[in-house]
Amino acid sequence: MKRILKKFSFIDIKKPETRIKELWDTINGSKVSTNILLDENVGYCSVNGCNVIWIEVPQADYKNKPIYINENPMKGSFKRNHEGDYHCTEEEVKAMLRDASDAGMLDGYTLEDLDFNTLKVYRMEYELHNPEHVWIGIGDKEFLRNLGAYTMILRRLIYYSIDSKKDV
Repeated sequence: MKRILKKFSFIDIKKPETRIKELWDTINGSKVSTNILLDENVGYCSVNGCNVIWIEVPQADYKNKPIYINENPMKGSFKRNHEGDYHCTEEEVKAMLRDASDAGMLDGYTLEDLDFNTLKVYRMEYELHNPEHVWIGIGDKEFLRNLGAYTMILRRLIYYSIDSKKDV
């Protein structure tokens, strides 16, 4: 079996300041939906005598997601998994859009403000679609914690209503 080694090579970037300005012009135009880069996230350095441009892309805040290219969130949204970037599924894009929407955000609410009849209906739907799941039969608080709803209940209370059958 032939062993393949990963190897990097550098090409000297002539006039890196010009290329960086072109980058800023591109991401501040219509190519990218939202620019989250700051000046300190982009620069250049010398590696083995070559000018190399480096870009550190920070994680976007949930309010800015999805960040996409080519004015199309369904086809231009990507996610980072380990060493690669992959297209987001339609469901992932819809979830990011929902999470970014202020319409579903309720500040200052606690678990006591939850409509437990709605939770009961949600759990019945969940059990219908997942009859063998290990969460069947556990208490409401633990169920919400396992879903990730208990820690996010201050931000996402409304999303765990009867209308969120797609989350089942």
